[in-house]
Amino acid sequence: ADISFLIRLHRLTQALYQVHPFGADVLILSDGSLYADIFRVPMDAVDRYMRRLKAYRNQLNLQGTVSIIPLEDLLSRPDVNGV
Repeated sequence: ADISFLIRLHRLTQALYQVHPFGADVLILSDGSLYADIFRVPMDAVDRYMRRLKAYRNQLNLQGTVSIIPLEDLLSRPDVNGV
């Protein structure tokens, strides 16, 4: 299912490039690390899943159109004011 989803996202970006000169890229925000405690999922399982998902993406050579980052990383980045 994950591989099929990645391919479908990539095909969507390719379709957008056909109708818009700048196209679009996809950013997948994984919330697994934020909710692992609530659902009692071990963090090593979350890390393994992220590594596997990125490996699938890389094997399919989709790094140019599909990016995958943990939501936790996005939340910990400073805003435009440096806060």
